[in-house]
Amino acid sequence: MASNAIDPLDRAVHDAEQLFEQTAIARAEAENAEERKKQTKAVMFIKFKDEGGGVGEAEQRAIASPEYKAASDDWMTANITWRRLEGKARATELRFEAWRTRAATERAKMSLR
Repeated sequence: MASNAIDPLDRAVHDAEQLFEQTAIARAEAENAEERKKQTKAVMFIKFKDEGGGVGEAEQRAIASPEYKAASDDWMTANITWRRLEGKARATELRFEAWRTRAATERAKMSLR
């Protein structure tokens, strides 16, 4: 009778692949949000500068604008997601390396017997 069970190692590798892909997407989203934040700041700066404000005042008003705050909030959310997934991916790598080391040690012990 054939077993339909998935090999635990294959499952772990598949799950790791999924996590690494999610991490890559989250990183791209955080980087895209950072670019949108910079663009929003530039647009708002130009708007306030064109209204006759000085450079310093225009920059401060740009940073204080609701548009920049929204872009900044989006970036912070995306950055947190990326960093959280990056931590989980790193933990997955560490668990795999620990498993691999343990398995190699067990094989070495068996060959010494």
